[in-house]
Amino acid sequence: MTAPASIRETLLQEVSVLSPDYCSEVLGFIESLKTGTVKPETDKPIIEKRPLSELCGIFKGKIWMADDFDAPLEEMKEYME
Repeated sequence: MTAPASIRETLLQEVSVLSPDYCSEVLGFIESLKTGTVKPETDKPIIEKRPLSELCGIFKGKIWMADDFDAPLEEMKEYME
């Protein structure tokens, strides 16, 4: 598969302004892409999120809520009058 000319031109322009050290690093990255050592971003696996129902059992019995959770706080009494 060949990249569109505009992408190739952009790559050449960007690489042309890099220092020789960076150019060798870019060349190494391109070689690793060609050998399959590094996969392109489009090949990254999609991480699936675990459903909440699976997570609920992990914390069972570790989290509790006070019976008076919704009751006004003593510290805020003067502001609520």
